Amino acid sequence: FHWGRTGRNDEGSEHYLQGRRYPLEAHFVHYNAMHGSSVAEAAGSGKIDALLVVGVFFELGVSGEPQALTTIAENVIKASKA
Repeated sequence: FHWGRTGRNDEGSEHYLQGRRYPLEAHFVHYNAMHGSSVAEAAGSGKIDALLVVGVFFELGVSGEPQALTTIAENVIKASKA
């Protein structure tokens, strides 16, 4: 996770999207077990399909439970059962 200071909407994320920074960015790093038994081993393999990184930007809000995180969590559970 990368986040900025409280109340700031223009800092925090490590990356930019169309020139804009976000207050929070999360990375989900996955590795291909065919290329190692850890992220480090897979990355060290040099194979193009060794890693998959999903970056998600978040905006500040005052609503209840963040739907994006709920959706991610539900799908991680489904994927782990596949």
